[in-house]
Amino acid sequence: WIGSLNLILILKEKFLTDNTYWLNINEESFPFLALVEHTNVVSSKSFDKKHILYLGGYYEKDHSIYKKGEKEIFNDFKPFLKKINSNYDFEKNLVGLKKYSCFFSQPVISTNHSKKLLEYKTPLKNIYLCNMEQIYPWDRGVNYAIKEGIKMAGLIEKE
Repeated sequence: WIGSLNLILILKEKFLTDNTYWLNINEESFPFLALVEHTNVVSSKSFDKKHILYLGGYYEKDHSIYKKGEKEIFNDFKPFLKKINSNYDFEKNLVGLKKYSCFFSQPVISTNHSKKLLEYKTPLKNIYLCNMEQIYPWDRGVNYAIKEGIKMAGLIEKE
């Protein structure tokens, strides 16, 4: 498994002024791979008229980013944010920062993974297993998680 970290910026003004919701960053030099302006889909009225910007990436469990504070991570990310919107004034618009991390966010699928998949039903009575590793061969996603949940509910219902 690989970990992830999201830095959430709470802003007074939009960062992505063209209403882009999700921007994948496919540049190795960038320290994050996704930039999501949540309030370009969900109204800022739901957030006290603030704008919510997520910066996320996947990192190995021993990556130094996990030891850094919100402000330090923001300072590391800021030059890269300026490459996306050079006119944005963070001094004027930044209201707050929140950091969320998890060491087990994304399964790393290896060769012959399909032969290693665990069954839903475990040897323990009334204990079942359903996780992101079982969404194979597809990439994890909410739609597949719902599908797996429905499958699991059907299995339990039959028992």
